Amino acid sequence: MDYENIIEIVELDYDYDVNKYLKCGWVLLSVSVGVAPGCRGIEKGRIYSLGWNKKNGAVQYPISEKSKKLNDAIIKMLNGDDSEAKEFLDEWNAGD
Repeated sequence: MDYENIIEIVELDYDYDVNKYLKCGWVLLSVSVGVAPGCRGIEKGRIYSLGWNKKNGAVQYPISEKSKKLNDAIIKMLNGDDSEAKEFLDEWNAGD
């Protein structure tokens, strides 16, 4: 691994978050075990360190499905089509 090209680092606790970052182009740098006192004694958990390679361009972070829908609706609205914006707002107001 060429670490001199890593320009951003994140540390995550959950594998489902790690998978979202990997799909965006992040690379796994290391996995370590975190140890901390807990309510049932000493608790262990994995800590995943991921890095963004500057060769991939601007740093990208995973976004939620709701954020993606909002972004898509805004783009369409800026192009004169507000149907998705209305649909998004209906879902938002319904608590979805």
